[in-house]
Amino acid sequence: MDKQKKIYFEEKIKKADQTQMISIIYEILIFYINDYLNNDSTLSLLYADKCIDELLKSINYDVACSKDILNIYTFCKQRLYIGKKEDIIKIRKIFEKFLQTYKNLEKNNSVPEYVTYNKRGLLNID
Repeated sequence: MDKQKKIYFEEKIKKADQTQMISIIYEILIFYINDYLNNDSTLSLLYADKCIDELLKSINYDVACSKDILNIYTFCKQRLYIGKKEDIIKIRKIFEKFLQTYKNLEKNNSVPEYVTYNKRGLLNID
């Protein structure tokens, strides 16, 4: 990720509420997936994996649907490790749908109950 893109995401993170924070993680994750697909950068897959780890940390396990979210994230993480481009394209589509959902939630300024808020470590994304 170039310096300009890092600054862009850092600024968004500084201003983010709970819902926006998750959207930003999705955006960063999709950025790294695209970087891998376009440049064959295995380092980008490592960073995408870190983004999924952050999403896993954000799950509120007291809510019933959290198990489904956990399963989706875990499935995507496993497929990321395999590294097949066709799987990674599918993973990107899944996270693009999640991102769109969160963008819609942002308009209503609401937070899904299966999410907890955690900014720890997010400013250190390379």
